[in-house]
Amino acid sequence: MKKSILFLSIICASGLTIVSIYNTVVDAKSWGSDIPASFKRREITFSMLIQGVFTRSPVQLISF
Repeated sequence: MKKSILFLSIICASGLTIVSIYNTVVDAKSWGSDIPASFKRREITFSMLIQGVFTRSPVQLISF
């Protein structure tokens, strides 16, 4: 049981690390390259998402 919790925490930590590296290397450069146009691109991207998804709990997301 303890080994499974250890492995699960290592997997979660490595996943968060990979996401942070991706955001630093890819997203930060693309959003910061052309400031007025990058803000507009980001606004269009986030406006296409369903707004209610951000305010739901994980249990509600499963039923979505």
